[in-house]
Amino acid sequence: MYQALCQRPVAEPAGVAFLPIQFDLSIGGYFGTSYAVKLYPNGLWYSRCRHCEFSEAAASGAQTLAIPAPALWRRFRAELDALNAWTWRRYYPNVVRVRDGYGFHFQIEYADRQLISSGDQCFPGAEGEPIPIIDRVPGDPFDHFCAAVSRLIGQPFR
Repeated sequence: MYQALCQRPVAEPAGVAFLPIQFDLSIGGYFGTSYAVKLYPNGLWYSRCRHCEFSEAAASGAQTLAIPAPALWRRFRAELDALNAWTWRRYYPNVVRVRDGYGFHFQIEYADRQLISSGDQCFPGAEGEPIPIIDRVPGDPFDHFCAAVSRLIGQPFR
C-alpha cells in the first residue's frame, strides 16, 4: 500500500500542516556513515560523517543547507502518514545485543502530529512493532522513511 501511495501525486488533506515546527533526525553508527538533518529558520542543515557516532554527525563533517520546495514538504508529510509513523514507539531497544551497529533518533513535530522515536539495533515495523536489526528486510518501513528523507533533502540519508 505504501509504495502505491508514493507513486501517485499526493493531495494534502484540508487543514493538515505540511511544514514542520521541529525537524531533527540522525542515523548511523561508528563503523559506517552517520547522517543528521536539522531544521533551522533558514532551511534544513544536513551533514554526514564517516566513523562517528550518529549523535555526533551534526557537529562533525561538512554541512549543507537544503531548502525543500513546498511540494517536497507535502510529499514528505504524506509519506509519514502512509507509513503510519505517528504510531512508532518512543524507543526500540537493542534486544539482540548486537554491538557497534546502527542507531537512530527522529523528532518531527507538526501543528497536529508529533513523532519522537529512537532505536539501537532495532527499528519500527509496519505496525510500529520492534524489528531487531538481524530480522530487517530491504524495503521495510525504516527504509521507506530514509528514502523519504533523502527525497526531501536531495542527499543520501542512509
